Amino acid sequence: MARYDKDIYESKIHGKDNLRVGISGSNGFILGDSATGTAISASWFYGNGSGLTGISAAGGIDASGTPADNQVTVWTDSDTVEGTANLTFDTGKTLNIITTPAIANLSDNDCVGEIIKFGSGTLTAGDLHFLHTDGTWYATDSDTPAYGGSQLLAVAVGTSPTSNGMLIRGITRVASTNVQGTPAVGKPVYVSEDHTAQFDFTAPSGNGDYVRIVGYCLATTGGDILLLFNPSHDWVEVSA
Repeated sequence: MARYDKDIYESKIHGKDNLRVGISGSNGFILGDSATGTAISASWFYGNGSGLTGISAAGGIDASGTPADNQVTVWTDSDTVEGTANLTFDTGKTLNIITTPAIANLSDNDCVGEIIKFGSGTLTAGDLHFLHTDGTWYATDSDTPAYGGSQLLAVAVGTSPTSNGMLIRGITRVASTNVQGTPAVGKPVYVSEDHTAQFDFTAPSGNGDYVRIVGYCLATTGGDILLLFNPSHDWVEVSA
């Protein structure tokens, strides 16, 4: 940096309305009060930045929206952040995730919630699976308690449990082809008795079947359902 010179300060800087500062080489400087000047890197400036021009925006971050207190900041593209009302943090308490589900906002087999990437198996998106003791995800079948009676249940997000993940709790749109019985809002949904890896509005009733609720219906359209997926930890075996 060039040394401070009182005479230069008094004659060139003090009281000038249109001061421009430029960098020449590694240790020089140019002072002037013309309306034009040499643009310089923002890294040389200290201050609030008001009134600066000619500075490249490369590497900068844009703020978007109207964030409020306690909102968590999220990236909306490579250089933009904004607060979201669906994620708030109350200091000293907890992170609140606020969801307003609408079946029209999801396509078949879409889901939101707690997803784990774990285990093995070749799956079909939207199907209901249980985790076997060998670490493999298999299709559920309420005809046999060993196929989802007491095990961890999850909905396949895609074909791979490690790449796409498994929904263990949340909201998903279940395609009509995976729904048995008559859909009704607010009704419990069970592991299906007659169709592997599917959901049923009728509780299994055959001897030796197991009955386990996997969630509740929030909405329905065209046979599809919006399912609040939250499998019960309890199950019963039918003795008929």
